[in-house]
Amino acid sequence: MTADKDIILDELDLEILGHLETNGRKPFTVIAKDLGVSVGTVHNRISRMVDNKTVTFFGRINPFHAGLHAFALIFIAVKPPQLIEKAVEAIVQYPEVSFLGIVAGDFDIHIDAMCRDNDHLHELVYERIHRIEGVVDTKVVPILRIQKWVQPSLQLLRDHHLNKQHFESGKTHKEA
Repeated sequence: MTADKDIILDELDLEILGHLETNGRKPFTVIAKDLGVSVGTVHNRISRMVDNKTVTFFGRINPFHAGLHAFALIFIAVKPPQLIEKAVEAIVQYPEVSFLGIVAGDFDIHIDAMCRDNDHLHELVYERIHRIEGVVDTKVVPILRIQKWVQPSLQLLRDHHLNKQHFESGKTHKEA
């Protein structure tokens, strides 16, 4: 996933997202009534956000209740650098991997992994990842306790879009 051009969200889009954030199954009629707009407006806004991939709808599984109890950040070094993409292609196929990013520094790839237990995590790292061509080192950082696990804050999105709109209009924060 590359950094695509930002999608412009206005206050109504963010208000709709706020309703969906608290209840992804909330009827459009209820959202429309709460926001004082037509059902068609809500439907069109959500359709646009789905089409441009701003929002997706899925059932979020609680990994603890599903039997996944070992979480880790795994950093992977690949040599030579020409093998990084080949390693990425292999690693993204692993069902334990919930996030994969190319990073700078001593390692080339960062993944977040969710496993049943430490034996499963060990198998992932030493029986699969280390057998990928070019993998020369890994650093496994076990996550002992999750303190916060949420979607991106709508306030963060509001601030980003507000700053972007001011920048594009040529206004500074003091002028706004």
